[in-house]
Amino acid sequence: AALTRLTTGPTLDMAPVWTPDGRRIIWTSTRESTNPALYWQAADGTGSPLRLGGPGAQFPTAMTPDGRYLLFHNAGGA
Repeated sequence: AALTRLTTGPTLDMAPVWTPDGRRIIWTSTRESTNPALYWQAADGTGSPLRLGGPGAQFPTAMTPDGRYLLFHNAGGA
């Protein structure tokens, strides 16, 4: 299998988590501000990253096996 880079640019991208079906990756990034937020994108690199998060510094930890819920740590948000 070939490796595909999903993120580029000067931002900090960290803490990736795969969806259970292996089709998407969720991670934390500072791409829109200095406050880390959640993003996801297709694992094959197609499409643009979509911001998922709200206020606070958010870091994904896991997804439920059925892929319906994302568990994440929200540092400093409501």
